[in-house]
Amino acid sequence: MAFFTVITPTFNRPDLLNRAVESVLNQEFKDFEYLIVNNYSLSIANKWNDSRIRILDELKPGANNARNQGINQARGKFICFLDDDDEYYSNHLLEMHRLIISQNEKVALYRTLTKIESEQGEIKIQPYNIKPIHYSNLDHIYTTLIVMNCVCCHHKILHKLTFKSSIPIAQDYHLWTRIVSEFPLIESPEVTTIYHQTPNSTSSTSLSNYFKYIEVFSNLFQDKLIQNQLKKELRNDRLFKYHYWILMDFGNQLSFIKFLKVLLSAIKLKPTFVFSKDFLKSIFLFLKPAKQLTLCVV
Repeated sequence: MAFFTVITPTFNRPDLLNRAVESVLNQEFKDFEYLIVNNYSLSIANKWNDSRIRILDELKPGANNARNQGINQARGKFICFLDDDDEYYSNHLLEMHRLIISQNEKVALYRTLTKIESEQGEIKIQPYNIKPIHYSNLDHIYTTLIVMNCVCCHHKILHKLTFKSSIPIAQDYHLWTRIVSEFPLIESPEVTTIYHQTPNSTSSTSLSNYFKYIEVFSNLFQDKLIQNQLKKELRNDRLFKYHYWILMDFGNQLSFIKFLKVLLSAIKLKPTFVFSKDFLKSIFLFLKPAKQLTLCVV
């Protein structure tokens, strides 16, 4: 059994995939297998001449179906993820191994940090946020960012809890939430991956995506196990921010009934919002197109 299985789902991006593969093959820690899951796309030839690589096919579209296929076929003790447009630094698996061994291979979710690079060349190093003593692990993951490429889980966890392909967005945080509600979270302050931020992400900002986020997290937060470990204020904060962004970025695209519903929901989630300048701004932004139309008619 290999110590690690690395899983990369891919869909018709051979140049980006090659960069990801090379970053895995260049790992300083060598005891791994690498599963490339071809997700409903053109066939992939194993041109890398490395016996640790296996190429799988997943006919159901969607990266999370591909990840689940990889999990089902994994032979490693610990399972890591890498998207086909991102990269590992050469020390990623070595740091994960060090972290896991330091915890006696505890059945847990392990994570490192990432460097975020935008298409415009902007670079941001993810900060290491120490968990406040009064926070649960669930509280902690809702006040920091856990990136897919920085996560590694014991195989027993992912044979119990997998990605839910039926939900349209935030499948990663949906899974991290369910895992951390049942298993330990163990962190390293080391930056070991590169996350290439692109506008084509399924999580990119749009009106429809914000409504999807609200639906997904509202349903997730109904789970009693999660409610007992994740502070209500943090649950409300997560939901409020999507309502807020709808009002600020897309309010003038809403019908009056929809605008009123979003506005009242935002107030319910954060009552102090009604006393803020942004409350008045949201109303102004909603009415502004109507005012411009009136001026044109006059």
